[in-house]
Amino acid sequence: MKKILLSLLLSSFCSATQAQNTNTNDSLFQVKIHTSLGDVVVQLYNETPLHKANFIKLVRSGYYNGSDFHRIIKGFMVQGGGKGSGASDAGYKIPAEILPQFCHQKGALCAARQGDGVNPKKESSGSQFYIVQGEPIDATFISKMKARGQAANTAEEFLKMYEAQRGLAYSPEQIANYKMIGGTPFLDGAYTVFGQVINGIEVVDALAALPTQPGDKPVVKQEMTAELIYINPSTKIQPVSNSKSVKNSTAVDNIKTVAPAKIGKSKRIKIRKTSRK
Repeated sequence: MKKILLSLLLSSFCSATQAQNTNTNDSLFQVKIHTSLGDVVVQLYNETPLHKANFIKLVRSGYYNGSDFHRIIKGFMVQGGGKGSGASDAGYKIPAEILPQFCHQKGALCAARQGDGVNPKKESSGSQFYIVQGEPIDATFISKMKARGQAANTAEEFLKMYEAQRGLAYSPEQIANYKMIGGTPFLDGAYTVFGQVINGIEVVDALAALPTQPGDKPVVKQEMTAELIYINPSTKIQPVSNSKSVKNSTAVDNIKTVAPAKIGKSKRIKIRKTSRK
């Protein structure tokens, strides 16, 4: 029942996003990330055009093919995006596109970056990305936070702390999503969210549950390949409606993969896990 509810909530979120995007003249793109545990399909946001264009360029070039998810933290996120060990970077930064309508709910596709000390503009890594797993802000979560000294008694009170700290204003839908499916609200306002998982959230959970070694690196290497899918903006997208269909791509007409292009050199980067306090 919980998996079905999660699937329906994600589907509802994605349907609203897709409806919003089809009102623009921009093309719609999804990326299918293939892993040994299954496929993850993400919808790219038109509202973050710099990150969207960069991700499309990298996927088209085959940049991610053979790279791995090099950093995994259960209850937080899975990170990849570099050549070789996965910890490298494409060698350039992207201006931040941090928008209030896109929060770090479960399944959010986000850009990693260097810390504020060396990167006060919050510019994103050229290639490093992470997918949020997080956890629901429910009674269990609140109890854990109270044990760490936080005074919040409800999810609403907990989120108000971040609103005050970051100048945020969560919508009722965002609050409901954090309560029901979870996420990592302590990253809101600090990192660019440029897409959302629409299929394969259970694969993200499976990746996050893998055994890790020091440095949060999975014991068994987890390589990926990425495939770009173009969707005609006039196409109606059939959202996921139950937990069984999460493993399949959304049912669409007029889709096609896009051919590769070139990309440049790389350097190392790592996203820091910030405190929940």
